[in-house]
Amino acid sequence: MLYFETETSCEVLLASIVAAGTGLNIVCADTAVIMEPNWNPAIEYQALDRLHRIGQKNPV
Repeated sequence: MLYFETETSCEVLLASIVAAGTGLNIVCADTAVIMEPNWNPAIEYQALDRLHRIGQKNPV
């Protein structure tokens, strides 16, 4: 995660919604694509909210 946040040449982070959906701050990202839809929309919303946290400097 540190490499993704600090290295400008790293533009893609692949992560499972289970692994990245909770407790992860990814405000360095500005785009998310959910590749494995979940039956519970709240889980998807929580994962997408990782981009909309305090410190986000880019439009999401």
